Order: sequence, then C-alpha cells, then structure tokens
Amino acid sequence: MALTESFHEVKCSKKIKVVVCRNWSDCLRFAPFLGRQRPLAIAIPTGSAIFVTPNAAFTADAGGLLRHELSHAVLNQNRSLLSVWRMLRQPWVSEGVAGVLAGMWPTAPGRQLASLPEAAFLSRAATAQLWPCFAVAPQKDWRFSYTAWLYFWDRQIERAGKRTYLTFERACFSDPNGRQGAFAGVYGTGLRNAVEEFQSEVRSGRVVAPEQVGSDLGFSWRQ
Repeated sequence: MALTESFHEVKCSKKIKVVVCRNWSDCLRFAPFLGRQRPLAIAIPTGSAIFVTPNAAFTADAGGLLRHELSHAVLNQNRSLLSVWRMLRQPWVSEGVAGVLAGMWPTAPGRQLASLPEAAFLSRAATAQLWPCFAVAPQKDWRFSYTAWLYFWDRQIERAGKRTYLTFERACFSDPNGRQGAFAGVYGTGLRNAVEEFQSEVRSGRVVAPEQVGSDLGFSWRQ
C-alpha cells in the first residue's frame, strides 16, 4: 500500500478489502460486472475491494498481482466513478502503469507476472506493430499489449521522470477523452510519435528494466 500511495502521491481514504474467491461462482456473486471476463484479479470501481480469482491460484505472483490491483484501487478512490469508467477505455494508461508497479519487486520463484518475459516480448515485437496496442481498447492479445504498455511507461518515466508522468496521469483522469492532447502537451510530442520511437528501440532489443525504474524512484529492488 505504501508503495502505491508513494508512487501516485495520493492517499487511500478507505480500507481496501482483499477477497480470495474459492471458485467462479463466488467471484460472479461478489463481482457480477465481470460478465464473461476471467481476469487474475480485479479492483472494483469504488476502490474499496479487490477480488482475487481462481485463475491466480497456481501461476500468478501474488505480490505483483496485489501491487497491480492496489494501483487501480488507490486511484479509483481518488477519482469520480465516471472518470474510472471512462479510463477503462484507456488501458494503455491505467493497466500499463499498474504493470510498472507490479514489476518493481522480484517475482516469486516458480510464479509469473501477467506480463510476458522480456525475451518473449522482444521476439514478438520484432515484427508486430505496437501502435494498435495504444490506439484501441479491445486487444487481440492482452498479455502482449500489457507488456508493451508497461515497458512504454518504464521508458517514459525513466526519460522524463515521475513528476512528468503524474502531470499526465492527473490530466488524463480529469479528461479521459482528451488523453492524446494531454500526452502531447505534457511530453512535447504526440503519442503516436512516442510509440513509434519506442517501437524502434524495442526492435533494436532495448527496453528499460523495471528494477531500473524502481531504483530511480527510490524503491529498493531487494528487500
């Protein structure tokens, strides 16, 4: 919790209950808005609860998973419900930065984060276009897109600093529909240009390591 509040520079106004669901019937009873979605975990729009699903039982890194969902929960508590719902259409922001937080500590042995391993991502990104991951909300391959988003934000935070990112984050949550204009205003370049530059770096085999970002922000990789 402290990591999430420190990163986003906001405070949690309400306790966050973490519920580990025994089965999908429990999940859908507690969170009927899931519909046909089957995520590893989900923070509800009010930010007062996180539901961990049966999909997380055997492979997911519990620490990374909770850091990811706490990012959503803390931000949800500090935004209007309308803003929260509109940001669902901007997963490259909310999911990507939650991924940055998830990767700031080592993954537990035998477990994996929702993101692809670096080598697997670089191999696929050598030929795949990254812009569609940012241009539309529905994704053909969420795991690949999620990995692209988190490496993109690792890059942006490493290059321009957390303060610049937070300026964009707050502008984006205030007006989700104006996110591309906000990005250009804060970063001095259009989103598509930034993604294309990121694409070129990725195809050269270069990504910013999560531990580097955590270290730059004052978070120790080893605890």
